[in-house]
Amino acid sequence: MDINLTKFWRVIFGLFSCVVAGHVVGVYLNFGQGIGTQYPDSVLLNLFFFGSEKNITALFSSYLFIVVGLCFHCLAKQNLEHKSGWQWLRNIAIYLACDEWFAIHDTTLNGFGLGPFDVPYWVWVYAGVCCLLLFKLLPFIRYIPSYLIKYLGVGAAVFIGGAAIMEVVTYQNQEFNSLFFQVGLFFEDGLEISGLMITVYGLFSYFKRQKVTVLIFPKLFCVSVLVIGTLDFLVSYYLYK
Repeated sequence: MDINLTKFWRVIFGLFSCVVAGHVVGVYLNFGQGIGTQYPDSVLLNLFFFGSEKNITALFSSYLFIVVGLCFHCLAKQNLEHKSGWQWLRNIAIYLACDEWFAIHDTTLNGFGLGPFDVPYWVWVYAGVCCLLLFKLLPFIRYIPSYLIKYLGVGAAVFIGGAAIMEVVTYQNQEFNSLFFQVGLFFEDGLEISGLMITVYGLFSYFKRQKVTVLIFPKLFCVSVLVIGTLDFLVSYYLYK
């Protein structure tokens, strides 16, 4: 499957704008109508609310991880000397895509609640795993081009700032009508998506600097992911809207 980087980025940025606008408008139109942690039954909120798991926003985030993983897959094919390192990054991105869509950490770790320093247990677990992976990949990271590592580092920092730090802020107050919660939630998920956008943009820019304007993604994998994600979204939306 041939992917034109310039055209694909325009599509991704357009979807990003729609997702953010859908959430903001949905919250604005329905703020004050929720009951506790339950938000109103609104089409915009059902489709785009950042606090939900099985909606377009979550699907978009998981697909961004897939795009990142596919870019790492292409880099693994181009750089045989450091193929293993790029494959590790690819596999991590694919796992995080599954975690985003299937809410793995929410279903397995969130039930344990808060850990030391009132930080959710899932944050502690994922932080520990992240440190182990960083230690393992440290020799490989030295070989990542400086132009690309800047984007990967900034993207990861912005993502972690939303996924971990901001969730600590919003974890104990999740009432829909709370302005504090809504602002915190916007930055929590907004930073996550922004971090992914920075990473995708950095990868696309790096390829262009290498005079690569078209990437070849594995067609069967892409079609399978698109079909599975879309069908699961439709079923989940029908059952849980």
